[in-house]
Amino acid sequence: MTMTDKDVKEYHKMIKKLKEQNRFQKEEKLYGEKENEELAESYKESRRQQKEREENEEYLKEIKDKL
Repeated sequence: MTMTDKDVKEYHKMIKKLKEQNRFQKEEKLYGEKENEELAESYKESRRQQKEREENEEYLKEIKDKL
């Protein structure tokens, strides 16, 4: 059984479509990883800021108590 020109064109069309899907999945995975890294960094920053606020509140309370 041999492939006709139409079969060859369909085959190449399917291969191209599969390559595009694979590229899209890779990009989506990279985007997801980057987004997770950004969320983790944002969480760390938020925790750091919260700790700073708590330390500042304690410091202000100490000063108020001394006055």
